[in-house]
Amino acid sequence: MSKAASWSWRLAAAEVRDARHVHDGPEVVGGPAKPKDTKRWCKGKVGREHVLTVTIMSRYGLWAELVRHCSACGKEFDSCNTHWRSWRSHKPDWVTPDLLRQLQIADAKLKNTRKKSA
Repeated sequence: MSKAASWSWRLAAAEVRDARHVHDGPEVVGGPAKPKDTKRWCKGKVGREHVLTVTIMSRYGLWAELVRHCSACGKEFDSCNTHWRSWRSHKPDWVTPDLLRQLQIADAKLKNTRKKSA
């Protein structure tokens, strides 16, 4: 291969590489993305309301807690355990006497399993 042929090949490659990095200017896109409003809407989608349910969950295997959460996205809104008197001045309005009984039973089961394992 002659020197002129190799030179033109190198020039062509350099021009192709340079052309890859040429821009017409910055792309104009609408402003920065707005954060989703997950407090009000489920998964941040406007118009989709949270589906609130109350379930009993064990926390770290140490105590049971009533948790009010969205069954669709899993976001937790509020919780209440058997010792709510110690850290709250009032019981939440969504806690019914039936739920409190179920919570006390679940908490007692957890305490029994801890005593057996110890």
